[in-house]
Amino acid sequence: MKIAFLVPYPVWPPDSGTRIRNMQMLRYLAKHCQIHLLVVSSQQIVEPEGLQLAGTQRFDPGPASIGDTFARHLRMRPTTHRSTLRVQINAALAQLQPQALIAVGTASAQFIDFNAKVPGMRYFLDEAGTDHLRTRRLRELETTPWTRLKLTWDEWRLQRYERYFCQRADFLLTVVPGEAEYLRRTQQTPVGLVPCGANLDLFNFHYAGDDNTTMLFCGDMAYEPNEDALAYFLERIFPLIAQSHPDARFVAVGRYRGERLPRLAARFPQVELTGYVEEMDPQWRRASIFVNPMRQGRGFITKIMDAFTAGLAVVSTNFLMDELGIEEGVHFLSADNERQFAQKVCQLLENPERKRTLIYQARSFAEANGWEAAFAALGEALGLEEKL
Repeated sequence: MKIAFLVPYPVWPPDSGTRIRNMQMLRYLAKHCQIHLLVVSSQQIVEPEGLQLAGTQRFDPGPASIGDTFARHLRMRPTTHRSTLRVQINAALAQLQPQALIAVGTASAQFIDFNAKVPGMRYFLDEAGTDHLRTRRLRELETTPWTRLKLTWDEWRLQRYERYFCQRADFLLTVVPGEAEYLRRTQQTPVGLVPCGANLDLFNFHYAGDDNTTMLFCGDMAYEPNEDALAYFLERIFPLIAQSHPDARFVAVGRYRGERLPRLAARFPQVELTGYVEEMDPQWRRASIFVNPMRQGRGFITKIMDAFTAGLAVVSTNFLMDELGIEEGVHFLSADNERQFAQKVCQLLENPERKRTLIYQARSFAEANGWEAAFAALGEALGLEEKL
């Protein structure tokens, strides 16, 4: 079976939750199908070792970058250049004649000419239709009335924008069960759930020890939800932890921009910002607790699974955690506010047995929910199981 896979960015290196999921989906499908990767990017494409693709094509979007939010869509390159890309991509699809097209996000969907669809090609839209929920979340967190009003307007426009693409797809794919239910209520297009899995072949399980007091957070801090989460932790949560445990260390792994995060980190000698790193496995080994202060976004789901795999106890905000099929108090600890978050971390620092129990129970969950298990549902959700 021939499948075209359209993404609005390079899938390598897998340095974000979305890219990790894309890479794992490609690896799974490439074992059984003929995969043609179509990439909209100004960067040269580097194909990772071990990924057997039938072909790769790159389409240069020009100097402007592609984003996933409505505001970024409005600020993109001129319409004429976007139309040129649409013509080029649809010409490539007409030449390939795939049986299925998987487009990642509305940033990819905008380049599909729905009036010139390849005969017999089914169109699957992945991780789309719910970006306006992120804008809604930003509005809920915002305290300034004027900004809240602007975000309300942006949410309404983005919801209409996403609905346009969802109505023209043959199938919608999503990561979070709650978002799948939302799409089923609001869209007539069939919806399939393809959750995040654990990278069992990438990270080795390693328990850092009962006396390890290092916490870790990782992500691309140039991505606004990750920057917000780290700033929230450094401003409101870590000071409470440091009061009770001045010897506790915190390591934030991932590139960052600007002076906001370094300025917050400089307040505490126990805090380290590593910047971008090539390998995550050595970083996982430094810590015994993974903190997830995320209040928006979805990419953190992959990081939670990675922490389970690598052998770290997880303390998280409640955001989306009740929708992931993992059990609070068994696989992780959750908190409603910054004071409760700090208390949960301190509990693990003071009770190594409790920390160890969480780690091994979470590892068992990860072993039962690897990427192969996650994508085993892909064939059924897409109706491809017989062809795979």
